[in-house]
Amino acid sequence: MQTSRPSASRHPVARRRLTVAVLLVALLLAINAAINWVLVPFGGKTELVWHDYRQLSSLDTVVIGSSFAQHSVSPRTLDASLGSDSFNLGTPAQSLNNTRDALATAIEDWHVRRAIYCFEYDTFFEDQWANAAIAFTKYKSEGEPVPQVLRDVGNLVFSDFFFTRHYSLTCAFPWSYEHVPLSVRGISTNVENRLGGDIYKAAASYAQLTDGHVWDYERTGFVGLRLELDGKCVHGFDYSTFEDREFISNNLEYLRQILALCQQNGVTFYMVAPPTAASTLIQYGDAYPQHMTQLKEIVEQAGGVFLDLNLAKPDVMTFDGTDICDLAHLSSDGARKTSEALGRLLRRIEAGEDVSGSFFSYDENEWREYLASVTYVDSVEYEVVEQDGAMTFEASACTGTQSVVEYAFDVRASDEDEWAVAQDWSASSSFELAAGTGETPQVRVRARTQQNPTVVRWVTT
Repeated sequence: MQTSRPSASRHPVARRRLTVAVLLVALLLAINAAINWVLVPFGGKTELVWHDYRQLSSLDTVVIGSSFAQHSVSPRTLDASLGSDSFNLGTPAQSLNNTRDALATAIEDWHVRRAIYCFEYDTFFEDQWANAAIAFTKYKSEGEPVPQVLRDVGNLVFSDFFFTRHYSLTCAFPWSYEHVPLSVRGISTNVENRLGGDIYKAAASYAQLTDGHVWDYERTGFVGLRLELDGKCVHGFDYSTFEDREFISNNLEYLRQILALCQQNGVTFYMVAPPTAASTLIQYGDAYPQHMTQLKEIVEQAGGVFLDLNLAKPDVMTFDGTDICDLAHLSSDGARKTSEALGRLLRRIEAGEDVSGSFFSYDENEWREYLASVTYVDSVEYEVVEQDGAMTFEASACTGTQSVVEYAFDVRASDEDEWAVAQDWSASSSFELAAGTGETPQVRVRARTQQNPTVVRWVTT
């Protein structure tokens, strides 16, 4: 009795199918790589920082944190003031778990003896930003040993924040979350930069292309912003909810891990709040000292040093709002001014001096003293009341509690016209446009204080 045998021709068919599948996967990977090469920006801030970190020959002090660190501390200026050998590992939207990892890397590679964590108050209310976390891991892992790369990627993809969400898949497609402006100019500039291979030239052109900033990069991780707040106010934040909010527990846990890492490795930890717009603190209200006290206690209980440069007295530094480029970040000049002051301050601390008297504290009386010490207008807003065809502009300025504010109102017909003074400087915060004046002109509200009239803030309709 004959038995049938599998046809020998089936094996070549199976092999062909496997070959086609492999070629298809390879083609998709090649397409993905090509899209990444074209669209993923060459010379972004995170890539630049890790590129230059890999070029270091020595390091004893590391600056860590998000953009508040990256734009606030110039290692060259800090080193000249403190006598340190530092590098700034701050990257945009760096979450606290990534800050911990940056610190761990600096400790492992260089056995650093100082860590300066620069932060902004609302950092502890925010969850991590997926795109920033992916970029951090991507560029940190370049040049690392394969086992460390696998650990970094695994920790990211399988973390609670990523694994149950689509972020774990988008890690494989960087162009889907990090890309240059999708325009002919944006794409062509990126391709030209990649072909040229100069990461510093690429970084400068990308900054101008995306946010109009002129970078001041000194190859130490610090990115100076050559852009000053020209008086126009930046709004859009709702500060009223902070009194009812609590810090995200994971962020406090990451902070404790950072502190433990420093304790275990003999690293002096400084937690520093760089100067920011006074209006930000004023509008946070009493929630600010309450929450900052909580952070200060955590840091000091673990042997760290907590410094809020917003509350620094003149013997540390003076700050009148002219050294910022937006309501959160310092300008390049402001950062160097802050870095020099920070270096002097750390020198005093490390010489054993008690510097607590150089700061306003968070207790109620001294918080009120700080609010009274602000003598410049940091922002101005207005409301419009319409009645019987007339429009009344009611302005209000954000400044210290003891400041005497003056307002001026200007008008013009269109963007092409020059501003004309309609109501000169006075204590009056109101300005009326009478009915029947034809097409409503543009109105600009300016504000200053008698104590500090050189700092003028303005807002337009």
